[in-house]
Amino acid sequence: MRYGGGLFLCCVGAAIALGALLGGNAIAPLLLGGFIVGTISIFAVRTIVAKRYGRPTQRQVQLMIVAIALELAGFIALSWLTSNGALPRDPQFIWTSVLVIVAVHFVLMTWSFGAWILYLALAILAWVGFAMAQNLGLGAVLVGDGLMKLGFGAIMAAPLYGTQNPSPGIH
Repeated sequence: MRYGGGLFLCCVGAAIALGALLGGNAIAPLLLGGFIVGTISIFAVRTIVAKRYGRPTQRQVQLMIVAIALELAGFIALSWLTSNGALPRDPQFIWTSVLVIVAVHFVLMTWSFGAWILYLALAILAWVGFAMAQNLGLGAVLVGDGLMKLGFGAIMAAPLYGTQNPSPGIH
């Protein structure tokens, strides 16, 4: 699962970084495009991955579904709490919260995607903490996040383009 997931991360990471660099409202349509192209990428390489490395186990798929469901629950809770005034509607706060929710969901995906997704989760959490401590602007936070997703995604997908397997563990 990690190889298609790596391609997905590359698409989403590139969209986040580019959207943040362009500024304004560019991030929303680019992020949606990143999700769409990333999802298509997963399905495009599914057969190749299955032939080379086998199909994911039922347990891996179940854990991925649980992780995504909990991530969506986190997004719904964040949306509800901000819309009811319990949390600030500040874009910096909301995006930082989203990055933390995504990082936690990556921790849960370790059993489906291998060690690199855990390393990415830890890197994102460290980046968010650093950004908050240094009072970095939202654009810088999102560019950093997008570049991390792009880089870790490229490492996760590396075996698809003929390089060595950079991480032992789950395929």
